[in-house]
Amino acid sequence: MKALARTILAPSILGLACLGLAACPKETPIDKPVEPASTASPVAPASTDEEPPPPPPGGRPLTAYRDGVATEMTDVQAVDAKLVPVDLSNYWVPFIFSEQDNPESPRLVNGFRSIFRKLANDWPYESRTMAAARKLVETRAERARQERIAALKAEGLSDEQIQEQLGLVSDSNTASDTGPEEDTAEAPKQRQVEDGDDLPEGGPGDEDNYLEVYGIPPTLSVLKKRMAELSRDCFAKIDYERIAKFDGFLSYIGNDTATAMAKKGRFHARKVRDGLKKHQQTDPMALVNIKGSRVTPADIKVATQFEAIAEVQKQLECEGLYSPSTKPYIEGGLDWKTHKALLKLEHKNRIFGWGYFGKETLEALKKTPKERLFDSFLRVLAERVIDARGVIEDGTAVDAKGEPATYKDQSGQQQPVPNLVAESMASAMRHMGLGTPDKVVEFLESHDDVFFDRFWVAVPMPELPPYYSPDMKLSSVIDRGDIWYDYPYTADGKQKGQPRSNMPTNTLYVEWNGQRIPLLRTNTTIGGWRSEFASDGYEYFKYKNSDVGQRVWKDVVAGPVWLPPATTPPKELLKTVRYKGREVKVPNYDEFGPWYASAYGLVAGFHVRPSARKDGSVDYYDNGIRSHGSVDYNSILRRFSHGCHRLYNHMAIRLFNFVLRHKPFVRVGEIPAGFGHDFEVDAEKYTIAIESKGYKYELKDPLPVEVLTGRIRGKQRVPIDTYMPKPEEEYGTDAQFLPEWYVPPSKDTDTSTAPETDTTTNANR
Repeated sequence: MKALARTILAPSILGLACLGLAACPKETPIDKPVEPASTASPVAPASTDEEPPPPPPGGRPLTAYRDGVATEMTDVQAVDAKLVPVDLSNYWVPFIFSEQDNPESPRLVNGFRSIFRKLANDWPYESRTMAAARKLVETRAERARQERIAALKAEGLSDEQIQEQLGLVSDSNTASDTGPEEDTAEAPKQRQVEDGDDLPEGGPGDEDNYLEVYGIPPTLSVLKKRMAELSRDCFAKIDYERIAKFDGFLSYIGNDTATAMAKKGRFHARKVRDGLKKHQQTDPMALVNIKGSRVTPADIKVATQFEAIAEVQKQLECEGLYSPSTKPYIEGGLDWKTHKALLKLEHKNRIFGWGYFGKETLEALKKTPKERLFDSFLRVLAERVIDARGVIEDGTAVDAKGEPATYKDQSGQQQPVPNLVAESMASAMRHMGLGTPDKVVEFLESHDDVFFDRFWVAVPMPELPPYYSPDMKLSSVIDRGDIWYDYPYTADGKQKGQPRSNMPTNTLYVEWNGQRIPLLRTNTTIGGWRSEFASDGYEYFKYKNSDVGQRVWKDVVAGPVWLPPATTPPKELLKTVRYKGREVKVPNYDEFGPWYASAYGLVAGFHVRPSARKDGSVDYYDNGIRSHGSVDYNSILRRFSHGCHRLYNHMAIRLFNFVLRHKPFVRVGEIPAGFGHDFEVDAEKYTIAIESKGYKYELKDPLPVEVLTGRIRGKQRVPIDTYMPKPEEEYGTDAQFLPEWYVPPSKDTDTSTAPETDTTTNANR
C-alpha cells in the first residue's frame, strides 16, 4: 500500500477537454464536481433495507471523469466510451453477494446482501447471537416477574396493588422504578460498555463498528461522518514529532508493568528536558557530548518512549477510541485501556495487528487523522475498483525463484505481470483529481448522504493483459510450508519448540499461450493440533490435517455457514455476550454464520476430490476442507486452522469475485440446511437451529487446486491419527483415549502454550 500511495499522491491534471461523445451535455472541472442526474432534484435518503432503484431504460446516470473533467452520462454511454463504471454508492456490495447475473435474469435472494450493506453503512443491526441474548434476558425477566406476581398474589394483594408495586402503572407525581427482575423491554437499563467489549465479540450497533479489518469496508457516507473528527481542537495539541522519534516496539504485559514503565519514563523525560533547558539545546543527543551534562543515550531512549506513548494516548482519546470508564489510562504506559484502544485504531484502519505499539500501528499513529482518513478513502475506492474492473493482480505474484512474475506476450516479448490493482487505482485517482488528503476532505464535505446513495462514476482504466478472457483457465496451488506432525508436548506436559520459516501460501495461476502465469500470492493456513470433544466426555488434542493432492473448487459459497460436528466441545458452541448490563451465554451464531466472524468468514471455496466413473460421470468427495475467509487474522499471519486454508476476508472476496468474473457458473442460490442440535452446558439446555448453508455458485468447469506436501520437519513423518492429552485437562479413570505413556502432570508443571503452536481452541475452522 505504501507503493500505491506514492503512485497516486501527486497526480497530474492533464487538461480540461471534452470527452468527444455524442451525449456530452455538460462538463465541469473536477474542482467543482457535478452531481449525477439522479440527484439533480431532491430525493429522499434511501432506507436501510431497500435495494437501489433499478436504472432507467437508457442506462444508470453516473459521473464520468477523464483528464480533469467531470461529465454527466449513463453507464451505457460510459462503456461505449471505453470507461469503466464503478459503484461508489452506499448500496454497493461485492459481486459475490449479488442476486442476479444481469437485470433481465431471475433474482435469487442472497440472505447476507442486505446485512453487508447495513454493516458497511454503520446502521443498527442485531445479529442472531444478540437476538438470542435479548430473547434469553427478556424471557428470564418475564419469568422473574411472573414469579413475583404469584408471590404477591399469595400475600393477598389485588391486581391493581401488584401493578403499582411492580411499577407497571404510575401517576403524574410518581415515577416507576423497575427493579432488576422487572427489567423489561419497555424499561431497559443503560448498557454499560466495558473495556473487554470489543468487536467482533460485541457485534455492531448504532455507532462506528470498524469492520474494515473483517472484510466490510465503510461507505463514503461513513467516511464523511468520520471526517467530523478532524475539527476537534484536541488534535492540534498532539506533538506528532514526539511520536515520529520512536521506532521501537512495545507489547502489553500488564498494568503493573505499565505503571512502572510510566514512572520510569516520566523521571527520564524530566531529566532530558531539564538538560535541554540548562544547556540551551534543542537536540537531546547533543547533551551526550556536553561536559557537565548527566544525560545518557539510555535516558533519551526511555524519555522518547514515554513521550511517544503519552502523545499517542492523547490521540486515541481525542479520536474517541477509549472505552467509557471511570478509571483513566496510565499516562506514558502501555496499559490495558491503551492496548484495547490501539486495537480499535487497528480495526478502523485495517491494520492486522495485536494492539501493540509498533510496526504498522505505529506508522499509522505517526500520521494525522486527515492522512489516515485519506488512506481509508484509498482502501474503500480500491475495493470498489477491484470489484468493478474484475482484476486481482496486486504485485504479490512471484516466480519459482521468488522474483517478480513475468510472462511472454503474443509477440514473444517478456512482460512483467502488472500490478493492476495499483495501476487501476492510480488511474481513478488521477482522473477524479482526488490525489491528496485535502482534495478528499473537500470532496466529502461538498456532498451529502443523498448524493452518496446514488453515486456512480466512470473512469479510464489500464488495458487488461492478453491473458484475460471471460473464461480463463485458472488454477490454485497451496503450499503448506513447514509441517510439524510431532505432538507438541513432552510426557510431563512441557512445550516443545516447532519453529516455521516457510509459511503456507496460496497462489492463483492462469494458463495462457502455453504458460502458467502467477497472478496473486497470499498468506493462508494449514491444520494443526486442535481441541476435540471425545465420546468419553473429555477434551483431547487431535491433529487436523490439511489434505494433500489434487482437488477442485466446484462450489463457491457466499455467506457460508459452518455446521458444528458432534465432536465439537459443547462449551465451544456458546458465546458470552452482554445485553442490558447482563452477561449471558447463548448459541454462537456469529461463529456458525452467515456472519463476517463466522468460522468460514464471508466466502468459501469447497475443496472436493473428483472421481470419474466408467460411464463418464464424475463423483465428488468432500473431506470438509475449505479455502475461506476469516476474522482470525493472527492465525493467517502465524498460526493454524482445523485443516482449512484461511484468508483475510477481503482477500477471500477478491479471490472468489475474480473466479466468478472469469469462470462460467450456475447461480444456485441459498442452500437449505435444516440443521438442529440440542445440547447442555452446566445444567443449562440450548438449541441451535440453522436454516441455510449459504448462497451457492457452481462452477461449470471446476477450478483445479493442488495442495503441496510442504517441508515435513521433526521425527514424525505422518500425522498422528489418535487422540492426545491436553496438558491442562484433568482426566479421570474413565478417560478412554489416553496413550499408555501418559502421566498426569503435577500442579507445578508449566503447561502454557506458545503462540507458534496455537493448540488452543479457535473459532475459525
